[in-house]
Amino acid sequence: MILKGKKFIEIYESIIPRANDLLTPYFKSFVDSVAKMPILKTAMITGYAIRLVEEECLKKKIVKLKTLKIDKKVKEILESALTKQQKVTKLVEYFDLHDQIGLGGPVRPYTILPYKETETYFNFLTEDYIDSTYKGEIENKMESQEYYEIIFRNAAVGYYYRTAENLTNRT
Repeated sequence: MILKGKKFIEIYESIIPRANDLLTPYFKSFVDSVAKMPILKTAMITGYAIRLVEEECLKKKIVKLKTLKIDKKVKEILESALTKQQKVTKLVEYFDLHDQIGLGGPVRPYTILPYKETETYFNFLTEDYIDSTYKGEIENKMESQEYYEIIFRNAAVGYYYRTAENLTNRT
C-alpha cells in the first residue's frame, strides 16, 4: 500500500469538518435531488470526501498522477456535445454499471490511488459510517442488508460524482 491506513484516515478526518465547503454547487444540487433521506445524503458526501482525500494525496505529493487510459465510453461522453453537467451525470451513470456493492466496474482505472487501496479505504470508511449510524437501530437482518447496500451505493455515487467532475475538468 502506498498510504498507511493511519495517514489516509488522518487526511480524511481533516477533510470531513470542512466537507460542505469543498462540495461543488452542482454536487450539492445533485445530492438534494436524488438523496431524500439525510443518511443517504451523508453517505454520498462520504464517498465524495474519499475522492477528495485521494486528491489531497496528489497535492501533498504522496502519490503521483498516473497516466490515464480513457476507455471508449468515457471518451465518447467527454467528447460529446453535452454540457459539463450532463457529462458528469452520464459518467456517474456509467461508473455505476456493475454488480458489486460499493466501488467497482468502470471506475477502476480512474482512482488516484491504486484501485485496491481505494476500495479498502472506501469499504472501511463506509462500514464505519454504517456502524456508527445504525448500531443497535436495525433488528431485522434483511432490512440491515438492504440498508447496507443502499448506503454503500450512495457512497459510491458520491465517489463517482467527484471522479466525473475531475474527468470533465480535464477536457
